[in-house]
Amino acid sequence: MSRADLINPEEWEYYGQWIQPPLSASFWVDWHDEELCQEIGFKNLDCKILIIDGHTIPSKKGWKIIKDRLAKAIDEQDEEFFNNYMEVSEKVFNNHLKLIPKVKECQEANTNLFKEFIFSSRDIMVPWLLTCMLTDDLIINYSKKIKVPYTEILNSTPMIETPMITEHKESLKIKKLLEEKGLLDLIRKDYDKALEEIKKDKIIWDKIEKHLEEFDWVGFHHFWGETLTLDKFLKELHKVEELHSKKNKPSENTRFITKAASELAYIRQKSAEIFSKVSFKANNFLTLIAKKLGLTYKELLLLTFREAINHLENNTKPNIKNRERDDFCLFLHNDKEILINNPEELSKLRKSLMPKEDLSDKEIKGIPACEGKAKGIVKIFSVPENMDKMNEGDVLVSPMTTPDFIPMMKKASAIVTDVGGLLSHPAIVSREMNIPCIVGTKIATKILKDGDLVEVDANKGVVRKIE
Repeated sequence: MSRADLINPEEWEYYGQWIQPPLSASFWVDWHDEELCQEIGFKNLDCKILIIDGHTIPSKKGWKIIKDRLAKAIDEQDEEFFNNYMEVSEKVFNNHLKLIPKVKECQEANTNLFKEFIFSSRDIMVPWLLTCMLTDDLIINYSKKIKVPYTEILNSTPMIETPMITEHKESLKIKKLLEEKGLLDLIRKDYDKALEEIKKDKIIWDKIEKHLEEFDWVGFHHFWGETLTLDKFLKELHKVEELHSKKNKPSENTRFITKAASELAYIRQKSAEIFSKVSFKANNFLTLIAKKLGLTYKELLLLTFREAINHLENNTKPNIKNRERDDFCLFLHNDKEILINNPEELSKLRKSLMPKEDLSDKEIKGIPACEGKAKGIVKIFSVPENMDKMNEGDVLVSPMTTPDFIPMMKKASAIVTDVGGLLSHPAIVSREMNIPCIVGTKIATKILKDGDLVEVDANKGVVRKIE
């Protein structure tokens, strides 16, 4: 019996794709903490998740339990449930942030600190993944129940400020200071001269240095990405615009759903951002861990966190031969971690687990997440690499965006994703930045290619190639 035979395709339900290495993927697969789930309000839950080539596939049984519990809380307008969810999530966030000084100051490959970092990171996954299961049908079904268009609910749902929103607002303040001094235009005309003048202004320079110290993690996610540098920050600053934060006042019968949607969106976004921030701040510490294992930082990412802990505790050297960052299948079976990278077994699993899509349609359809229309050149990103290929006015096309995509999203005339719903990362960010956005197309990255000229009609949820 091959390891692939341990998987019954009928027990799993396709969700979406985020390309990530085994270390990051292992947090998704091995995310479940029964005590923390119960504390939030989810009892008798063991939602297994399988990752294959970056595609996330949860168990049907576990996913249904989560969706049913969320639907019940929404239908019954259970404010206590959502207040508790927020309270427990904030506690998890604050505990994880307390690790930053520990990992930054540590000068040795401390196994106990590594384990503390690992299990605190896994705690972040609990509120994160539980909110990921808030699918569009929950909002849409509720909107039908109260006889209100779901777009009215979205347009009345405020965004609670997360670290990324704070970064955007602080960037805007610095932009305005530079504009007042006539330095913003100079940055685009003569960057070296502008930088020289900026450094002479103590007030502005101090603000920039503090900003980079606080938000150097922006552009980093799943243990990889590109840090926010001085040059990148200044050269991209002219693209920072006021957030589209004005929302319609919710009616009496939408008050509860808009509050619940706002809180769940906040938890989802902040979970991802805190995970990104702490993993970035731990970069040097993780490099020490990698060195102790005889690996580079990038090679460490090819291990699961269970493997890394096991090798550290037993003082053994890992064998990463034939390991790839995104060409593998990972799942738990009887609480044992199974990682498959054998081509024949992977091929069998892909055929049985991956959805069959019709790629013959010339018109790509999805869910309108932020209304508007745009034309532009397609730039496809599966991971946050080679970001410089994204030009202002391009159409960003991706399986799904995460916080590390923010620098590219700021340049985009429109955003199109394969997966995601009304409260997914691209949907939320696009509404705040007022960028036309279509999510849940399923096939955009498969039909489109870099350089295609497209028209995005986010009023109707349609993307068309322009010949």
